[in-house]
Formats: sequence, structure tokens, C-alpha cells
Amino acid sequence: MKKTLLRLAASAALVSGVGAAVAFADPGSRGPDGFGPGFGPGRIDFEAIDANADGKLDRAELTGRAMERIAVFDVNKDGRIDRAELIAALPARDGLNDIFAPNPAERMADRILAMHGATAEGAVPVDRMVEQRVNMVFAALDEDGDGVIVLDEIRRDGPGGPGGHDRRHGDRGPRG
Repeated sequence: MKKTLLRLAASAALVSGVGAAVAFADPGSRGPDGFGPGFGPGRIDFEAIDANADGKLDRAELTGRAMERIAVFDVNKDGRIDRAELIAALPARDGLNDIFAPNPAERMADRILAMHGATAEGAVPVDRMVEQRVNMVFAALDEDGDGVIVLDEIRRDGPGGPGGHDRRHGDRGPRG
């Protein structure tokens, strides 16, 4: 069950854009809460995204990567990702153990659509999802607010960062 939840979380993150905005180089990595992806080392393929090789990731580079990764889920190429496209992209069940269980992909697709502000038709425009995911990466990593992310900012993200705690959780440290 734990294995299924971890795979579901990783797939959901990929579809919802965390992985779309970054290249997942280490699928076993977890976020500061111990569940789901973080933005730290191994989660961002810095060299591949840094198209101009200036040692910085700017909004255009991250947007390009996110668009490339998210657009693949828009199977019918209408510029929107709908529930059926998400369900098809997410893992459904864990073999015979889950034949009577609800399809977790349906529940996850609904959560992703709600998180990204789905339209009345139940879809999210690809460009909106890209923008939201890039904004999340900048909010999490651009410590000095200069509009670029450098490798040192990525290395400091997550548990054990500056001051021995995850800066997103303040002095409380990581949950758990």
C-alpha cells in the first residue's frame, strides 16, 4: 500500500506540474514532509533546463521546460488538460490487490483539476498550469527574489537547509 501511495504521489506531482516544471532525476526523493516531491538536488535537471548555460534558471527557461513536459498530457491538443487525460496519465490500480477499490487516478485527477482552477468544462488550460507550476518553483527556491534560481538555492532547499531546518517550515523544522 505504501509503495502504491508513493508511486501515486510521484505520478500526481509529475502530472500536476512539479515534475513538469522540473526534470525528475531521482524518483525516490521526497519533499520536506516526507511525502511527494521536493525541489531540491536531484529533482531539477539544472544543466538541461539552463538553455543558455549562464548558471541561472530564469522564468523563460523554466516555462519552456514546463510547457514541454505538461503539453504531453494534452492528448487531443486542444490546449487544455481535462479529467480523462489526467486519469489516463495517472497510475490506476496496483494489480489484483486493488480490483475492488476506487480508482485512485480519478480522485487524484479531481484534486489536480481543483488545485489548478479547472474551468466549468472540467479542464485546465495548459498555459495556466505551466504558469502556476513555474510560480511555485520560484516561490519555493528564489530566496533573494531576483527572478532567477541558481544551483546554490536548489541545494539549500529541503530538510537540513540553512540553519538545519527546512526554511518553508520556519523554526518548526520538517513535519513528522
